[in-house]
Amino acid sequence: MLKLLIVLFTFYTLNAEVLDSKKLLEFKKISDFHISPNGLNSVTVVSKSNIEDNNSKSHLYLINNKTKEIKQFTSSGSHNGSAVWDSKSENIYFISDRSDESQVWKININGGEATQITKFKDGVSSFKLSPDEKYLSFTREVEIGKTIEQEYNDNEFKLDKIDAKVYDDLMLRHWDHYEDNKWSHIYIMDLKSGDTTDIMVNEEFDSPMSPFGGREQYNWSADSKSIAYTCKKVENYAQSTNSDIYLYDIASKKTKNITEGLVGYEMDPIFSPDGKYIAFHSMERASYEADKTRIMLYDIATKKIKEITDKLDQPVSKTIWKSNNELVFMAPDGKGTNQIYVIELNGIYRLITSGVEDNGLRGLSLADDGNTLIYSKENYSTAPEIYSLNIKAKLETKLTSLNDEFAATLDKCTYEAKWIDASDGKKIHTWITYPPNFDKNKKYPMLVYCQGGPQQQISQYFSYGWSMWLFASKGYIVVAPNRRGCPGFGQDWTDAINQDWGGMPADDIMQAAKEIASKSYVDNSKIAAVGASAGGYMAFWLAGQQSEFFNAFVSHCGVFNLYSMYGSTEELFFPNFDYGGAYWENEEFYKKNSPHNFVRNWKKPILIITGEKDYRVPYTQSLEAFTAARAQGVPARILVYPNENHWVLHPQEQVLWYEEFFRFLKDYNIK
Repeated sequence: MLKLLIVLFTFYTLNAEVLDSKKLLEFKKISDFHISPNGLNSVTVVSKSNIEDNNSKSHLYLINNKTKEIKQFTSSGSHNGSAVWDSKSENIYFISDRSDESQVWKININGGEATQITKFKDGVSSFKLSPDEKYLSFTREVEIGKTIEQEYNDNEFKLDKIDAKVYDDLMLRHWDHYEDNKWSHIYIMDLKSGDTTDIMVNEEFDSPMSPFGGREQYNWSADSKSIAYTCKKVENYAQSTNSDIYLYDIASKKTKNITEGLVGYEMDPIFSPDGKYIAFHSMERASYEADKTRIMLYDIATKKIKEITDKLDQPVSKTIWKSNNELVFMAPDGKGTNQIYVIELNGIYRLITSGVEDNGLRGLSLADDGNTLIYSKENYSTAPEIYSLNIKAKLETKLTSLNDEFAATLDKCTYEAKWIDASDGKKIHTWITYPPNFDKNKKYPMLVYCQGGPQQQISQYFSYGWSMWLFASKGYIVVAPNRRGCPGFGQDWTDAINQDWGGMPADDIMQAAKEIASKSYVDNSKIAAVGASAGGYMAFWLAGQQSEFFNAFVSHCGVFNLYSMYGSTEELFFPNFDYGGAYWENEEFYKKNSPHNFVRNWKKPILIITGEKDYRVPYTQSLEAFTAARAQGVPARILVYPNENHWVLHPQEQVLWYEEFFRFLKDYNIK
């Protein structure tokens, strides 16, 4: 039984202020941090939102790991990031838009002007420096074939003003953009001659994979003679997760598939320091994007593959070679947090972080000594800061305090973890967040947070979106259950949502909601269910199933009609697996689990939010739900963002999101 993790902050100032949507955006965001090979310094990206300009700027900051001195290292351009150290820890390569397009630059840490390395039309999106520092691998978009506009502008019709798209197969759009004739390819650049080579010439495939893949999906061998990369080279792209690891030889310019026969996602290859192995991430089951992510080992000499995480019933992420015989990786540990482990090639693993049960860990970077590790820590009321860990001594040191001074002026929320009984006797890990200066003798409204994903753990996090601290600062108790489907509690728990979206996952949420609602400090006339994506689905679902318990609902980019969702989303492998197939193949699931079938039961007010550039859960889902509510006379409000996708990314739109969220709850007395 996890003991209560009530984190009581005593740093209140006499003039502490309540967090609001604008103050939330004043926090600096730390990301993409890397320790120098010699371990003396670290570099990180620090971003700051500008509400007035409705954008954000990001710059590199340099940290002295011994003195903890931190200084802004770049000032030109609006976006600087993707830093890479050279082997001597003297120079930093990075991507900057200081020349209008995003290009690779190089700068010495002791000062001086940055030198531009790449000068390509439309810029580059990511890069890696070869270990011998003779080459740069980078990714950029390349045109293959013609668009419909180009074809008709070049023929006899001269249709030079058309705006149209023509497709013969799936997928025609992805995440937030329509597919065109541009593909992300990996290039190699000789830093001495400037010569470049497209290692995927004429291939109509992306590497890294769209929409979320980054430079972790390709890596150099230790001898700089080859590159391993991730790519999904299949014909049924929209219905398959079958990506593979490809090995490109620099000298022969030949490519081979080293994971042929594995049918799920294979990603993120990294060579061992001695060049004997390639470790990579893998999911075993075909077309299942939430299968357990394993660490696999490819023996370059024997060409044999084996799993080394078979003894761990958790998905892994962010793996780094620690030595020739060990890797360090991050994984959810089953308590709503992420922890760091070391694993040997024989599969024996050990936890190397402890005492951080109330913090979320993010990112990993390791010095060449194999002992000095950096990562960030955050929680619901503490913005991310960077820490270093001496693995052998188990000594953790806080390196940055970029947000501490500002945070000290604000009232902090408190939170705890509870294990709540499920209806079948299992336990549901649940985070409870309380308003600042919580008084159990008072009554508070309650928000029941429904997780999206749908397979995504609710951990301790600090975010501009869905901020538990901000919800609590507005006077709400927030209940966030890691219901069935949330990773970190064994793969069986994750799998349990498949073909049962409205079943036990919804029941888990209700068990947690009822448990906390029974407390004397909860006002049962002011309870709302809120969530996004699959969490938005759950808000729609509960509106049709639990209208007597809840007093209002908020659904952001929620799935409403499973039938039309199947016909309008882009990655079909997701509903094919989670729904058990198309609606003409498994109609029973659709009838039983689609919220639109139960709108007759809707009675309580509902706020619906959507982005028109969301092609994962198309905005028409939200329009259908809003129409169904208002056509029946159910109080409803819809907020539509023409230029946002599945997430709200611009500062003013983020502020508006919160203002409308809280205005809706106030208008319907959920406050």
